[in-house]
Amino acid sequence: MIIAGGDVTPPALIESEIMAPRLISPAAATPVSLAEAKAHLRIDSADQDALIQTFIDSATAHLDGWTGILGRCMVAQTWAVFGADFADCSLPFPDIDASAVVVKYYDAANVQQTLDAANYRVYVDTDTPYLVYDSSSVAPEVYSRDDAITIEFVAGYGATSDVPAPLRTAILILVARAYDDSAGQNSAALAGGYDPVKMLTAPYRRRAI
Repeated sequence: MIIAGGDVTPPALIESEIMAPRLISPAAATPVSLAEAKAHLRIDSADQDALIQTFIDSATAHLDGWTGILGRCMVAQTWAVFGADFADCSLPFPDIDASAVVVKYYDAANVQQTLDAANYRVYVDTDTPYLVYDSSSVAPEVYSRDDAITIEFVAGYGATSDVPAPLRTAILILVARAYDDSAGQNSAALAGGYDPVKMLTAPYRRRAI
């Protein structure tokens, strides 16, 4: 049974030997559309659409996913982590869809199988979600390989419209800065060290980069 609530007291942190997460299916869209960015820049023509889209993609990458400064995903996307055995583990992102977590393993014959969801629980009511295997169940024998276990999960707020407005605004500001710089118009100095992007994203950051 997968648990998405707080019916147990979570451990301080579950440590396990897992490999860095891998993106399986990217987000279907960026948090800010090309049309929204062009409206923000007050641009009507299509001449620079490709350039502006590049700025949107770059700004999104700066914030989003495993290498982004937020330490979380924005628009829903599928990731996987890998391990050598059935060990309880923390998942790398918050905003996990508990019902979409799938555990796969390579059996003794090195054939990939899917573990019955009744054999593990996923707790998502903390900033660091975690997966716990049922200690009363007998774990299947797995093939000896570093990626014998695959945990796939969907992370993110959901659709584009579900991404918090401050994060979408931060992307628009980053796009505007990149556009100004590309046009030879250096972005204005930050008065008093005030950086609106930092202020807008601060409440959503999970770790310092």
